[in-house]
Amino acid sequence: MSREIDFRFCPECGGGLLARIGSSGRPAGHVCASCGRVLHLDPKLAACGLVVRQGRVLLMKRARPPEKGSWCLPGGFVDRGETLEGAAVREVGEETGLDVETTGLYGLYSYPDYPIVVAIYRTRIMGGELAVNEESLEAGWFGPDRLPWDHMAFPSTREALKAWAESVE
Repeated sequence: MSREIDFRFCPECGGGLLARIGSSGRPAGHVCASCGRVLHLDPKLAACGLVVRQGRVLLMKRARPPEKGSWCLPGGFVDRGETLEGAAVREVGEETGLDVETTGLYGLYSYPDYPIVVAIYRTRIMGGELAVNEESLEAGWFGPDRLPWDHMAFPSTREALKAWAESVE
């Protein structure tokens, strides 16, 4: 599941980078052989919306890699300077055409050797019309007994939907 990026050059001086080993013995980033700048391999943040209507949750079928053709919650990466809640609202709007507001944090998901931390927010639909953009092949509403378990895109989607399905049954 690892998606590490292999950086080669320092953004400060252009010098060559060397792998830096952390206290756990795992790669912790890079250090510039010329100027000594340390580059940390920090995780990327993603925010998703748990959009529920009439006892069914909204899932999107991905049109792009990774996991093209698999189902996931609407969401995506958090932009610098954006709150997690703001990113969840923006991403749900971009991917679904729905205007939502967040009503609370549903869960945080992180995994060893996976550089993305996922924040999933409960949402309330405020307006808009469901539509699919270029990131999705289709959208679907699924009850807890109809979730496409064999075609889930990410572990965070699977874990959040497992908890959701258990809470509504």
